[in-house]
Amino acid sequence: RVSILVIQSLFDQTQLHLDKLNTHSNDFSLKLIENLRQSSNRISIFAPACSIHGFLFRSLWPQFDIEQRTLASVLNAWLKRKKRTHVQLIDHHFDSSFCPQRDDDEI
Repeated sequence: RVSILVIQSLFDQTQLHLDKLNTHSNDFSLKLIENLRQSSNRISIFAPACSIHGFLFRSLWPQFDIEQRTLASVLNAWLKRKKRTHVQLIDHHFDSSFCPQRDDDEI
């Protein structure tokens, strides 16, 4: 029995722009996460809600924290958890102040 952690951003800013949707049109993403959550008790989801940066996919991701918790500490807590919770909200702001600065885009 293997636990699975899905890391998926709630937004793909470029695709939303190309589809002429605004960043609050995330019903599909939220429904997908709910369907995954209900599909198995082996799946947990880490879904950053930052519509500007995909900080998990950048080399600077270890420098950022959410409410004084690093991604490494969140993943460590997830691995050691006893209660099988599927979705844990760690940042409820869609335009997070914790994401990288906009001038880092060229990195």
